[in-house]
Amino acid sequence: MLEDGNGVPEAGEETGGLRLGIDTGGTFTDAVLLDERDRLVARAKVETTHGDLLRGITGAAEGVLATLDSGDAIRFVGLSTTLATNAVVEGRGGRAALVLIGFDRGLLRRGRLGEILGGDPLVLLPGGHDAHGRASEEPDPAEIAARLASLAGRVEAVAVVGRFAVRNPAHERLVARILRRRLGLPVTCSHELSGALDAARRAVTTLLNARLLPEIRRLLDAVRAYLRGRGIAAPLLVVRGDGALMRVETALERPVETLLSGPAASAVGAARLAGLPDAVIADMGGTTTDIVVLERGRPRLSARGARIAGFETMVRAIELETVPLGGDSEIRRRPDGRLVIGPRRRVPLAVLGACHPQAVEALRSQLAAPPREFDGLFGLREGRWAADGREEARLLSLLERGPVPLTEIFDRHGLRSCFEGLAKRGRVRVAGFTPSDAAHVLGRQRTGCVEAARLGAALEARRPVGGGTPAVQPVELFARWVFELCEQATARAVAAAALRGMEEEPDWLAAGPEGILGRALNPAIPPPARNLLEMRFRLMRPLVAVGAPAPLFFPRPAVYLDTALLVPEAHAVCNAIGAVVGELARRVTITVTRGAEGDYLLHLGDPPRRFADFAAAVAAAERAARRRARALLRREGVAEMVVEIERACDRARLGEGEEMVLEARVTAVARGRPPAAAG
Repeated sequence: MLEDGNGVPEAGEETGGLRLGIDTGGTFTDAVLLDERDRLVARAKVETTHGDLLRGITGAAEGVLATLDSGDAIRFVGLSTTLATNAVVEGRGGRAALVLIGFDRGLLRRGRLGEILGGDPLVLLPGGHDAHGRASEEPDPAEIAARLASLAGRVEAVAVVGRFAVRNPAHERLVARILRRRLGLPVTCSHELSGALDAARRAVTTLLNARLLPEIRRLLDAVRAYLRGRGIAAPLLVVRGDGALMRVETALERPVETLLSGPAASAVGAARLAGLPDAVIADMGGTTTDIVVLERGRPRLSARGARIAGFETMVRAIELETVPLGGDSEIRRRPDGRLVIGPRRRVPLAVLGACHPQAVEALRSQLAAPPREFDGLFGLREGRWAADGREEARLLSLLERGPVPLTEIFDRHGLRSCFEGLAKRGRVRVAGFTPSDAAHVLGRQRTGCVEAARLGAALEARRPVGGGTPAVQPVELFARWVFELCEQATARAVAAAALRGMEEEPDWLAAGPEGILGRALNPAIPPPARNLLEMRFRLMRPLVAVGAPAPLFFPRPAVYLDTALLVPEAHAVCNAIGAVVGELARRVTITVTRGAEGDYLLHLGDPPRRFADFAAAVAAAERAARRRARALLRREGVAEMVVEIERACDRARLGEGEEMVLEARVTAVARGRPPAAAG
């Protein structure tokens, strides 16, 4: 289990072998320093600067590096980043062309590929292979070069996807060579990212990777420049979506593999903090809660790959249950008066009041006046941006002096549509009552302005329901209502993740929160007068809760789920810890298929190798996979490693007691500690 040190090392204490871990989360950017014994030497937390991630990264890093005399003591730096995930969710990225070999436009209608491509160029080329790796036709290099010439100056990267390229990548490699030699463009080939069939998902993954190349390069180049300027010559490693680490050079080539990097780092860090082989990990941040099942000390991986914003990819990633529930989630009412948490994030009033005392005075004035629709809500500017048009200029001028009540922005200045449009683009934010404010009212948290939280609770408690008269409710009672609702939602989310981990759909959990299921997840709810049946849930693994709000919101859900709860001492920075305690890992999958003539084809390249015997083909595949996985990990700088072999086989029944092998997949996984952390 990772130990929590006392901050700055004592005089004379050895500080060699320090590791700097950095995580850019949705709300905060964290940094930690760990020594060679996994002790936490220093930690820092700053607000994430979404418009410029580097500002938050350098701010957090400076917070821990201030404890050192120089950067020479840093052995390596680990980074987990939300950049790729946020770029896909928000539809951002560089302009990338899609080159399809042996496909027609029909592929764009599958897997939302056309939606990702948008208005970027599409080039259709002849060629491709069949399922046995045989070329349907051999493309002419001169013709290909002529067709690709139109891309010059129009795009920043190119995605190349060939028909059955996982069986024979020769045509993808030919096109990539021409693009690099003639146009000097970065190229992503689909066979380099996955060896699995499913052309649409392979194309989606490849195109996303190409679009992410410019953004990830800008961030990682800036981070490397900052480290050099700080005198840190240590290698920079990046967390992949499966929790393993990779060299920055690999991340620059395969940025799509950083999808879900942040939640993966959290799972790895929580696993190390907990010291448990099997557990359920819940990471609550400001906006969302991520739940991961830990098995044999590692996060369970998704069978199909990362799914982001509805796009299905072939990126190996943790199996993640994400719910819109966090300490900074919005609190709103339905027309029937029921409270709803999320999905949007609010700046807590306790935070707002601590930074802007004028907001407290505005809350007092609102409470003294008759209720209005947007009482207790404020608008704030997010980052630095230039106004586009007269209305944006008016709003920008209004927000220059700090937070402004939404009633003033909407009613007095008539800027509601402008504000809401900018909010969707992330240029303005809303402050309002949140679960964190409820914790301040109840005396469970004291980091912000308690008076602002209490005033916000009073405004929310008196809000009219369904057009009726304002309700009258003590602020403590309302805050307890919000807090208990958060606890119930947390218990429900953990139960749903456990059910999905058992490959059962948890949709029925959403039904009847006040009925028997609600009481099963919250035994404190009074039963009905005629109570004939009760049920209870029991989580069969310990619950490890991390994230800054973890101590507040998880104790009671653990009781509801009848399980042990562990909140590690360093729970608030476990993502940054996960960025440096993980291992380097590389996977190589080699496929053996049944040939058209009854033989077996080993797909190592162009052309496939033929075997008369299935066992001999699989043995050759295993040797080749081991060799390639070791070579890839050695490129990452790892000398000592462990190689594990995974096998999967698809068979067809021919008759009673008879089977025929259709395909076998042999995967070698090489794992090892980063050189600077070894020993």
